[in-house]
Amino acid sequence: LQELSERGALLGAQVAVLACGGEEGSGWQCNVAVGRSGLIGGRMHESMLLPLLDVSASVLLFLLLAAFKFPTVAGKRLSLDVAVTQVWPDFAQRDKGSITLGELLQHRAALTRLWPGDITLKGFCTEQRMEQALASAPRDRESDSEGSSPCRAMGTLVAAILRRALGQRTAVEAVRQSLEPLGLHKDIVYSSGGGGGGG
Repeated sequence: LQELSERGALLGAQVAVLACGGEEGSGWQCNVAVGRSGLIGGRMHESMLLPLLDVSASVLLFLLLAAFKFPTVAGKRLSLDVAVTQVWPDFAQRDKGSITLGELLQHRAALTRLWPGDITLKGFCTEQRMEQALASAPRDRESDSEGSSPCRAMGTLVAAILRRALGQRTAVEAVRQSLEPLGLHKDIVYSSGGGGGGG
């Protein structure tokens, strides 16, 4: 990264690897940042963790849209008009029961307070805890859904829906199931190892 930054080949980047093994194996194996956070943004540094579970949002979105072609494990067909709760019943918490997949994917769900104040770094890097936090996030009815800001947790939301549609225990398993028939499971890696998280 340092070499690319010195050549002016990148705006900004961060590589963060968290070991989620036993107590002795937990902690950062790597956390390096270079460049700037945007054209006029501040300098990147190690303490600015980017949303780790959103780095694969475009791949996850592609896989979810491809899954629309087939019935879910519950035998239902997905479309942009289907309520998120048809696949993820817990998502109905806090007035979100009517949000459709289309509204969510088009950033019109108006979700607020995505991260509870008590979430820890380990919780932030755990697929199950992230899904619980997003399922319990409230919907801002006062917000104009047409003017909603982009959802900062889109990758995690799409991963949660994809794994449920495919009947998998984790997003990693859902991605593997989707990519293996295409021969891409070694080229696109959502997560490696048995950490139980996606990202």
